[in-house]
Amino acid sequence: MKRTFTQIVRAAVAATLIAPAAFAQDYPSKPVTIIHAYPGFAFDAVMRAAAEKLQEKWGQPVVVDTRPGANEVISANTVAQAAPDGYTIFAGTESTFLNNPALYASLPYDPATDLEPVSQLFNVQFGLLVRGSIEAQTADEFIAQMKESTGTFGSFGVGHIMHLGMEKLNTAAGIEMKHVPYSNGGQMLQDMLGGQIDATVASTVLATRFGEGGKLRMLAMNGAERQAALPDVPTFAEVGFPELEIYSIAGIAVPGGTPSEIKMAIYEAFAEVISDPAFEAEIVVPNGYEAVLSTPEEFTSFIADESPAAADLIESLGVSLAQ
Repeated sequence: MKRTFTQIVRAAVAATLIAPAAFAQDYPSKPVTIIHAYPGFAFDAVMRAAAEKLQEKWGQPVVVDTRPGANEVISANTVAQAAPDGYTIFAGTESTFLNNPALYASLPYDPATDLEPVSQLFNVQFGLLVRGSIEAQTADEFIAQMKESTGTFGSFGVGHIMHLGMEKLNTAAGIEMKHVPYSNGGQMLQDMLGGQIDATVASTVLATRFGEGGKLRMLAMNGAERQAALPDVPTFAEVGFPELEIYSIAGIAVPGGTPSEIKMAIYEAFAEVISDPAFEAEIVVPNGYEAVLSTPEEFTSFIADESPAAADLIESLGVSLAQ
């Protein structure tokens, strides 16, 4: 029987509407790759643990591929240029989601359209971490020492949370420590352990890993309450800085144009894995992370709300990078 033109159009429209849902139902049908910029650190450990659980859930290989450097621009651009089919997932921090659009004069991708937020997975509280050989035993003593003799602080690069966080601390405390940026995070850690730099801001994991034997020492932490992993370390509010906030975020995104059904499938899978009590106890908490698990819409709103403040901070520091 002959079909009319109208019937053909209706069938085509119906197929278009059904296809994404069917695609999401079959997702994933091949290996998935998660790309991030932090080999060998807590971020890497958490993502690899999540990838193992996702692989069990999906029945497909989930590969973690690290592309370090340039404040996550390399890893983010790799995902931005990938096919928008959900098989390449970006995992990153505030560097990509908040800071880089203001930090760089230009980026190789359009942050507004080439990456679509899927979920803010975690918050990571940061604190003032100092070399173990420094005389100061408290935050007050450290600040007094830095006022008498200008010290140095390290970071994973200009514009990284370690840089911006320490600059916020400098302002709050009325000190002017010299910034020493590193392109290699491992080298920064070695120099700090060796006494070449005095301090940085970091999560609890470095303090717990290197605190034994006095190699590194946390003097104050972000957060409304003390961290379970460091119960003897006071909060910034307790040492006189109630307005100071230094924390990192960890989230995921996909290439622009990825079907919303696929984004939801990815979000739901990550949420199921990370909200599991065993995963939280064995992976999330020991690495100094706190689960957030926002939806794609919530994460998009968070980025829109927080980006102006990030841009203002970067502008106030006079920081700008070429790409």
